[in-house]
Amino acid sequence: MDKSQYDEEKILEYSKKLKVIGHPLRLKLLILIKEKSTCVGDLWQCLHTSQPVISQHLAVLKDAGIVISEVKGNKRIYKVVDTFIDDLIKSFKL
Repeated sequence: MDKSQYDEEKILEYSKKLKVIGHPLRLKLLILIKEKSTCVGDLWQCLHTSQPVISQHLAVLKDAGIVISEVKGNKRIYKVVDTFIDDLIKSFKL
């Protein structure tokens, strides 16, 4: 395969996204969010990790455009919106 057969920009984009989700906690967060859009409180209770740590990792995912958050009532609900990451998570055999 020569370099003209693939899109360098796409490869770079995918590489950056994979680097972002490469942290085990971020990957767990994405799996939980994908199963059911959820709030920070639910996530830190499921993962037995402090709320500030969860929020920090969610901010990284949000900055990368992988998740979004919406305010519903007094909660901030997270959803996976990146189709590449969404498809990747769906392919996991857990």
